[in-house]
Amino acid sequence: MKRRRRALIGFIIALLLVVRAVLGAAGDIAGMLASDTAQQVKIGGIDEAKLVRICELSRINLKLNPLDPNAAYMHAKTLHMLAVVADPSREQAAAALGAPIPKGSSPKLMLLDMAFLWYVKAARLDLGNAPALRWAAWALWERAWLSDKGAEDYRERALQYMASAVWVRPTSIPILLDFGEMNMAMGDEDRLARAKSAYLKALLCRDEVRSVADALLEVPGGFFHMRDVMPDNARFYREFSDILFERNRIVEAAEAWRIAAELDGLGVPQFFGENLFANPGFEDEFGLWFHDWRVEELVGSPVKVTETTSKGGSRSLQIRLNPGPANYFHVSQRVPVEGGRRYELSGWIRGDGFAPGNVIGIEVVHPQGFEIFAESFRVRPVDREWMPIALEFTAPDDVFWLLVRIRRFENPDIALLNGTIYVDELALLPLPDPEPVDPEIQAEQVTGEVEP
Repeated sequence: MKRRRRALIGFIIALLLVVRAVLGAAGDIAGMLASDTAQQVKIGGIDEAKLVRICELSRINLKLNPLDPNAAYMHAKTLHMLAVVADPSREQAAAALGAPIPKGSSPKLMLLDMAFLWYVKAARLDLGNAPALRWAAWALWERAWLSDKGAEDYRERALQYMASAVWVRPTSIPILLDFGEMNMAMGDEDRLARAKSAYLKALLCRDEVRSVADALLEVPGGFFHMRDVMPDNARFYREFSDILFERNRIVEAAEAWRIAAELDGLGVPQFFGENLFANPGFEDEFGLWFHDWRVEELVGSPVKVTETTSKGGSRSLQIRLNPGPANYFHVSQRVPVEGGRRYELSGWIRGDGFAPGNVIGIEVVHPQGFEIFAESFRVRPVDREWMPIALEFTAPDDVFWLLVRIRRFENPDIALLNGTIYVDELALLPLPDPEPVDPEIQAEQVTGEVEP
């Protein structure tokens, strides 16, 4: 529903600009309405009166261009938006339609009915107009939710129109997702099979794992439906695991990761325990742990697990940074946390071959960016000397996970960086909650004596 609302809002903003160009003498009014309504949409508000004026202008456009499918489509969209996004009065709905609302009739239902008819006309005037068929289906579907009678018939007709849109444009991701959503909502086995077929096509068309997951994870049993849809592709399952991890569905994320490892022939992955880091000592190659380290290699800056040196065990992480202005961070890991809890990050870091003034270290950042939350440990490396990492932080209240990055830090006096970072024996542990303070002891500490 949110996706459809965004699509409607985006279309109406574009529509306002088109109306301005088409209506000539009414262009200044339409342009004013376009600017005002676009601003209101951005701040989350809808002005029904202005939307009604837009409907009136699009109706004029229809009279000037009665055989133009775009004119019919635009008018349908304005009526549809007024019905679904806004809350018009009877008088406003009548003004938008250019006809009175019969006594006892619902303004929203009348608007949806007329929007549907204009969508159908647009589709008939342009046989390749898949968007018109798609939105005609949604007008019927939304009418079913608002109707006391005939709801099942409206849903059946909606599915027929959406199936026609799929037939016209079989590789359209939005149409495939909508067709899947409608079939999933119907509930029976036959429709469920059609839904999964549509989602599979969406997956294979453009690797739309996130879009399909967003749709399926909202319904009961969504994880298992997603498994039925997914092809045997390790990359797809790792992306699906990421999506589940972001939603704090750790058990299901681990299962998706296990399937990815199996498809890659890596065996059963290891999972973090009390230490929340995966592969904390870098004793294993990348990919053998659940949500292992992510490496985005830059040209000339290789990353690997090495036996050249280590602080504990036999291996450590090696990041070789060759001269270049962009090699700040490209090794990271998502770690699960509990919002509002305090954590301790520890480990060892070493820098070889860096010029004086270089700064390296490790940082913890919010999933949506360091501007929201970031804590870091920074050190100026002493050549070939392991240095301890010690960082305490409190996880923001609104997160299930944080991003840990091993990196160099910017020094305005040094444009290029050349050297090798080694990291080993990392640990991320929750700190115990502070013990409650006895009020009498606290009073004694403040006053110097115990109150009677």
